[in-house]
Amino acid sequence: MQEREYLRLKREIEERCRKDLESLERVWELSKATEGPHRETGDGIKRGDLQNAIIRAIGQFASDFTAEQMHAKIKVTNPEIGEKAKPSSVSSALNRMEGNEIEVVIRGVGRKPSVYRVKKPDLKVVGS
Repeated sequence: MQEREYLRLKREIEERCRKDLESLERVWELSKATEGPHRETGDGIKRGDLQNAIIRAIGQFASDFTAEQMHAKIKVTNPEIGEKAKPSSVSSALNRMEGNEIEVVIRGVGRKPSVYRVKKPDLKVVGS
C-alpha cells in the first residue's frame, strides 16, 4: 500500500464514520422528543390509557372473561380507546396486570385463549 492509497482510504472511512455519527445524533434527538409518561404507542393510544380502560371495565364482569371479551367491553365503555386498541395489546395488558388486579383461571395455549377473573382482595383478620 502506498501513501496515496492510504490517505484515500482514510478519508473514505472518516467520511463514513462522520455520516454514521450524524445519523446517530439525529436518532437520539428524535427519541428524546418522544419520551415521556404519556408517549403514544404505535396504535395512537397514550401509554397507560389502555390499562386504565381495562381497570374501569373489570368491575363490569360478573364472571370469568377472556381478552376478546375485554376488548369488546372496552369498545362499548370507551370507544375512543377500544377502536384503536389491538386485540394483542389488550392481551398483553391483561398479562401485565396478572397478580395485581386479575388472576389467570386458565392459561391459554395456542389458539385457546387465557381466561381471567377479577382478583378478590385479601381480607385480613384484625385483632382476634
